[in-house]
Amino acid sequence: MKRVLGLHQPLVLSPMVDVTDPAFRGLAKAHGADVTCSEMIAAVGLVHGNRTAWSLVERAPNESPYGVQFMSADPATIRDAVRQLAERVKVEFVDVNLGCPAPNILKSCAGGFLMRDPALAGKVVAAARAAADEAGIPHVSAKMRLGPDASRLTYLEVGQAVTDAGADWVTLHARTVAQGYSGDAEWGHIARLVEHLDAPVLGNGDLRTPEDVVRMRDTTGCAGFFVARAAMRDPTVFSRMRKALDGKPPGPEPTMPERMATLLDYLDRSGPDAPIGDLRRMGTRLVAGSPGAARLRSQFNAAADAATLRVLAETTRNSAA
Repeated sequence: MKRVLGLHQPLVLSPMVDVTDPAFRGLAKAHGADVTCSEMIAAVGLVHGNRTAWSLVERAPNESPYGVQFMSADPATIRDAVRQLAERVKVEFVDVNLGCPAPNILKSCAGGFLMRDPALAGKVVAAARAAADEAGIPHVSAKMRLGPDASRLTYLEVGQAVTDAGADWVTLHARTVAQGYSGDAEWGHIARLVEHLDAPVLGNGDLRTPEDVVRMRDTTGCAGFFVARAAMRDPTVFSRMRKALDGKPPGPEPTMPERMATLLDYLDRSGPDAPIGDLRRMGTRLVAGSPGAARLRSQFNAAADAATLRVLAETTRNSAA
């Protein structure tokens, strides 16, 4: 089995906009994520010194291996961004986004737009690879989709182009760009890419439970897993997924007191200056699908500040114990 970052079948916290901030990544790492990655960052933002962009690539304590995911359609811009990143933040890898389906990203000819142009995707990754080599960043990777739409499945060509350009591994979200996050991920294409490339392939898409990770491993032969929405709702899921991969009973999903303990941990990691909107969103995600979720969401969204949210979390934890 091929290894990624020296790890056997790593569980990777997938980049998610407005989710994978440093506090969330630290939380996921504490609960068994093997690898963490920043949310997608516009390369031009770092190059122009955007304060928000720089805050999002800040490394959390004990976060390793850690990488930053860039979005860009311009080789020169991503080259400059990687160079500047290396001057300020220690990372083990840089990931190039070739799959984001957001309309504003597609309009900029980046993200999923690059699935239309394997040659340009290769040039962007080659530029990131050259800058990473100059700066001493060990690894470069790419995250992509099946293609622009069902009539144009370009993942084999793009995968070949980016690995020829120097990507150490690729991650395949087994949906098309046009699908967004709808429909079902088609894991058979992950298995096909595994056979097609010499480089390791990580799988992404519909990994909702520990059993799903085992099934993806057994049906595709992928070298690791990018876990997104399951982690967004429960960052402790990594520990159960690892148990399942090791052939052990994964154990039950977290209880409400455990979910509130996770929220309190996130509040501690976020610090007193974190935007209240980010903290509210975390609370509402953690209770999704639980009894009384609608009432709790309403209470969390009405919280004026972190202190109020903390009291709500503590009260909920104690009353549910």
